Amino acid sequence: MSDVDPGQAADGVLGDAAVRPPEPGEGPSAAALRAVAAGLHQQGRREEPCGSNRNPYSTYFGFGAQFWCADFVAWCIDTTGDRDRHVAWGPPSAVRNITAWAVRDRLVVPAPACGDIFTYRNGAHCGLVTGSNGERFTTIEGNTTGRDGKTCWVAQHTRRIDETYYFVRWD
Repeated sequence: MSDVDPGQAADGVLGDAAVRPPEPGEGPSAAALRAVAAGLHQQGRREEPCGSNRNPYSTYFGFGAQFWCADFVAWCIDTTGDRDRHVAWGPPSAVRNITAWAVRDRLVVPAPACGDIFTYRNGAHCGLVTGSNGERFTTIEGNTTGRDGKTCWVAQHTRRIDETYYFVRWD
């Protein structure tokens, strides 16, 4: 694992995103809550060196340096479940695999909730939803921009709910 940015890891705030870990109860499944908690626990970690795409999430699945947002999501789900290094959408490393599986199995929902996977409709990126207020949703993402402006971090963001995204209710 790489360095941790204490400014990102300590307070749960990145930019305009302020997210508390989810509370058990009505709403997301236990598996979804565990995946979100695992992702939030990784906040502030980065690939080493920044810009190399060398990361522990792809390594977990047996891959070398590569774009890793989907591997991060898959790692969050698998390591809090059966740890068999397999996910429901097949090969873990491609956003398009998550989207194709979600569309095929009718897992796409119109509005995000804690524990959902979000994917860009164009297949460019994905992450886990940590919360939503109806207009915006908060996330934890891998291979994303951190406070330093570099795209090599696990970090939280706030995004506007719009037609840019699919929301996948996977569990």
